[in-house]
Amino acid sequence: MKLLQRFFREEGGATAVEYGLLVAVLSLAVAAGVGVFSDRLQTMLGVDFVQALNTHTPG
Repeated sequence: MKLLQRFFREEGGATAVEYGLLVAVLSLAVAAGVGVFSDRLQTMLGVDFVQALNTHTPG
């Protein structure tokens, strides 16, 4: 029983989990931002980047 009480009082593991969740949420936000930015840049320049890279690759 004391082990269980000590487990619930311990906050070191909870802090690591909180930092992990924070990193995960920030990663998703950055990925979404990059997607929106690339779509808007593509619209602004009128270029399909994947097609442009495929047609201009040497080889």
